[in-house]
Amino acid sequence: MQPQLPSKITLRPYQADAIDAWTSAEHRGILAMATGTGKTITALAAATEYLTTQTAGGVLIIIAPYLHLVDQWEQEARTFGFVPVTACGSWEEWYSELQQRLMEQALGVSTVEAVITTKATFAGEKFQDQIGTLDDRRTLLVADEVHHLGAPDQRTHLPANVDARLGLSATPERAYDDAGTQKLMKYFGGIVFEYGLDTAIQAGHLTDYYYIPHFVELTDEEMLEYGAYTSSIANRIERLKASDTDGAKIFDDPVLTQLLIERARIKGGAVQKFDRLQTILEQVESHTRSLVYCGDSTVQHPEFGPIRQIDAAVKLIGAQLDIPIHKFTYEESAATRQELLNGFADEQLQMLAAIRCLDEGVDVPAAHTAYLMASSKNPREFVQRRGRILRPAPGKTEAVIHDFVTIPPLDELGVDADSEVIGMEQRLFEGELARIEHFAHSALNRPDASLPSFPTSTPLLAEVKQRLALV
Repeated sequence: MQPQLPSKITLRPYQADAIDAWTSAEHRGILAMATGTGKTITALAAATEYLTTQTAGGVLIIIAPYLHLVDQWEQEARTFGFVPVTACGSWEEWYSELQQRLMEQALGVSTVEAVITTKATFAGEKFQDQIGTLDDRRTLLVADEVHHLGAPDQRTHLPANVDARLGLSATPERAYDDAGTQKLMKYFGGIVFEYGLDTAIQAGHLTDYYYIPHFVELTDEEMLEYGAYTSSIANRIERLKASDTDGAKIFDDPVLTQLLIERARIKGGAVQKFDRLQTILEQVESHTRSLVYCGDSTVQHPEFGPIRQIDAAVKLIGAQLDIPIHKFTYEESAATRQELLNGFADEQLQMLAAIRCLDEGVDVPAAHTAYLMASSKNPREFVQRRGRILRPAPGKTEAVIHDFVTIPPLDELGVDADSEVIGMEQRLFEGELARIEHFAHSALNRPDASLPSFPTSTPLLAEVKQRLALV
């Protein structure tokens, strides 16, 4: 059976433009399209057009970053008429079938074959053996969330014998990895089409949203621990300098890196975030279809003791506030996660708490409120999280993002005001402010949300800006 565009699908003009741009670039390039704008449909339509115009058909290889996304790709691919092999897990489960399918395609027994795999399986020896002899002119490689393939353990496995290449991502550039980004751009042919968030919102393809940051401080106990780590960091930097370590390489020191990570966990898991979250949840009228993003760190909760932030959030919301909530993590099976999504969509389950499992690819269009208890400074992660709640859904007119931000205790660290540690702390928080600016820029309340015109009545903001010399 030849794949074809399903009758129920009409490509949006920008999706057709994306395919045209990729075709004009000789079937190479990256589509930088905002989360929720239909990258999967666009890619499958492009693949259908490309493979059905090849005289002898061809082979479609789809690489998804995670297993649950393979399932989503398979479902969509089947609506186009593809009958894909899913190459995941133990190689004994898929190797023979894939080998047989590729042989039949090469012999002309079949015209179009497709395989969908994870990035881990793709980089494995068994999968690489299978694709090593493919005809480069009749093979199309599609990489979902293409930024993953720029990692050192992935980019060396990108096959040279594949002529047609299509990358997909809302954020193709790899944060803090220029080398990886350059490798990706060179392999895929650069970004050939962009469709940004603002354009998608203005066109009605994504939902408008409000952005509300909430600033919290560390408790006295957290402050003591934070100060202790800060002193250790300052001492480590001084020792590295004294040993003639190249200044540019100081932060490559594994001991210093670990100290910085441990200190960052204190800010990310600040317990006052729970007090603020409880206040908000007690004030809002509805809790349905809300996502709570947590960090993977352990917090010292005054009631629950040492506990992972996500577990503390579930206890607070579920047990104390009696709001139906469940964790949505990689600890749950694929079947359980689907049940949770179904319950979330029909409002039997009002809230989902996640760490990273909802960051990429999981379709939750019903979600309209997000509580960001922990946010990465990696732009890709916070852009993905915002995109999760901007997908249109029946009856959904707008979304709301609550962002919990821990302000830095710059005047209580016990180090000199002009020390390198203070400068480093300021730069870290300025990175948080950059995220705030990014979120606020496209928000409905952007005149109030954007710094430095943020309303001075917002608790603690004037103090924050003064500490950072922003006013």
